[in-house]
Amino acid sequence: MKITKVWINEKVKRCIACGLCELIAPEVFKVTNKTFIKENVDYDLYGVEISEAIEGCPQDIIHIETVN
Repeated sequence: MKITKVWINEKVKRCIACGLCELIAPEVFKVTNKTFIKENVDYDLYGVEISEAIEGCPQDIIHIETVN
């Protein structure tokens, strides 16, 4: 599967800027007072790290879009 999009969904819960996602995948995530997804990143190079960030996110707000 190819990762085509990574985003933060804060419709129900807010990012608490814990920094875990940036610690796991600094090439993809940037945390200041909230979390940002870096632009122009080949997400497929960091699929394992992105999956770990999704699993570790205490707010469950990191999502991905994939295609086969």
